[in-house]
Amino acid sequence: MTLRCPQCNRENIRSNDYARRVTSSLGAFVGAAFGMSGAATGARGNPISELIPPSTRKSAGCVAGALLSGMVCGKIGGVAGAKLGTMIDDNILRNYECLACGYWCKSARRIS
Repeated sequence: MTLRCPQCNRENIRSNDYARRVTSSLGAFVGAAFGMSGAATGARGNPISELIPPSTRKSAGCVAGALLSGMVCGKIGGVAGAKLGTMIDDNILRNYECLACGYWCKSARRIS
């Protein structure tokens, strides 16, 4: 599928995707932060953790759980942010730039 400029009808179109880049990075960062903080809070408030001696409660298991939770939630946040950014790019911003004439447009003509 080829994109064409609506003004000069050439095929030199570039999609900038600024919103997708920003929102996916922000979503990954926020998701990782919430995942790690949620895992740390859950490890402290878990009734089963009361059975474990206090010296080993804050061991590598809690750190590994927080890191794993941070990675998973960061990935989920990044994917959700990318979807949101794609919707912003497609519906609000002028995302496409013609490299031949310099025209910016919301949507280029698609030619199969």
